[in-house]
Amino acid sequence: MRDEERPLWPGRAAPAASAERARRFGMDPRPFGRTGLHVAPVGFGAYRVHVESALHRQAFEEAVRAGVNLVDTSANYGDGGSEILIGQVLRELFEARVAGREDVVVITKAGYLQGTALELAHERQQPYPDVVRYQDSCWHCLHPEFLADQLALSRQRLGLQTIDVFLLHNPEYFFIDRENRAGEVTAEDREEFDRRLREAFAFLEQAVLRGEIAWYGVSSNNFVEPPDSGQYVSLGRALALAREVGGALHHFAVAELPLNLYELGALTEAQPDGSPSALALARREGLALLANRPLNAFVDEGEGPHMIRLADAPGPKDQPRDPLPILRALQRLEGEWSRGLGARLAAEYGDGIRELLRWGSELEAGLGQIRDLGHWLHLRNNVISAHCAQIEASLTSDLDPALLPEFRAFWDDYGQQMLAALDAIEDDFRARAQALTDAIGDRLVAATPAAWRGLPLSRRAVLTLLALPVTCVLVGMRRPAYVHDMASLGMVRPKPGIGPGKVDADALVAAFRRRAQH
Repeated sequence: MRDEERPLWPGRAAPAASAERARRFGMDPRPFGRTGLHVAPVGFGAYRVHVESALHRQAFEEAVRAGVNLVDTSANYGDGGSEILIGQVLRELFEARVAGREDVVVITKAGYLQGTALELAHERQQPYPDVVRYQDSCWHCLHPEFLADQLALSRQRLGLQTIDVFLLHNPEYFFIDRENRAGEVTAEDREEFDRRLREAFAFLEQAVLRGEIAWYGVSSNNFVEPPDSGQYVSLGRALALAREVGGALHHFAVAELPLNLYELGALTEAQPDGSPSALALARREGLALLANRPLNAFVDEGEGPHMIRLADAPGPKDQPRDPLPILRALQRLEGEWSRGLGARLAAEYGDGIRELLRWGSELEAGLGQIRDLGHWLHLRNNVISAHCAQIEASLTSDLDPALLPEFRAFWDDYGQQMLAALDAIEDDFRARAQALTDAIGDRLVAATPAAWRGLPLSRRAVLTLLALPVTCVLVGMRRPAYVHDMASLGMVRPKPGIGPGKVDADALVAAFRRRAQH
């Protein structure tokens, strides 16, 4: 039976069962705001998870088995593929009685029109109302008609009768679009934004009554902006609108925002209602607070916006080699090609074949433009390696058989030298990344318990956030190794936020706060 033909799995997360599952993680379960549910302090962030990946499937299954009982996905992640994988794995675990539906808190989000959702929007005879056309390939909408369609699709992809939490996804696109078009956000724009949120919340309250969702909330990168910013989204105002719509028994119960060592606006930006921060406001109002991007910090330290990965980068076993002599040896081989076999092939293939191999000179000239290890790995794996594989396949297939032995002999030498050059460059970037990681670890010393000092940076970064007033830190655990890294937190002592496990928030801000890029 195909997934779309299966009946939706009944039930929802329940207080006692969720607490019992979360205890398997090895840390005290955390109350999930005023919902009565409990979750492990670390949740499974499914942003880059896709149904076609067996590795992602294995990672999510291992996470649930380890006691991670909250998963956060979205309708637009992997063009719906993330929701499909989450639904398939959960059904398998439920059917095998490895976990129960009542154990797991499932969160998804809606708001973006991208990929298939955008194609379907173009095919509609009547366009969705209130669409923000941010880019040709990315629209945004919070209108009840759109939310109804997205909720139905999400329930089908997840295979669940009831989604535990349904979040409006980054509603600040309304403000971003207004600033892009008019240069400012006016008071009238704020009133229009309130109207759209009010209508969306009214729809979600009805979805609760229909049993399609249990709770709702908002995920916004701009909860952490300064309140005088035109793009600021007020968590307090959103909560007030939910009260207008649903009364004292409204079902707005969850807020999600970015939080990491560098992006500390959730901790530092005072709110219009007098709350010292969004974290303090959420705690006072009994909201569950989810922290995303814990290991990916987007910062601007005067060299332009860039991302800092808050995790150790495995470095070279030995002292990194200087890549320049290796690149010049590669250039000599490329010169031999241009003067030798390449020149002889030019009569048949044109002069361009003589310049076919230029990676040695191009890499030497372009090394300074490669931003970091992640940029290098993308270039190596998706550009250079793909180009070399294409050259080898084409020439092996097309060359005169009499020339193949000469080509193969040259290609063996060139391939070995290319590999040595690529490895030397990668080792150099890994060494730089590890030096940055070590420096970040040194910054943490003043704010965190000494007993955490020897842990990998990823664990120290997450433990630091767990010592703040957050409910759950969402970690992108797309690989089993990432799951194992987080699952080991249950053995760490002291536990975060308790006694000697407390973090000095002022020292943390002093050490890390930078201008963030959202």
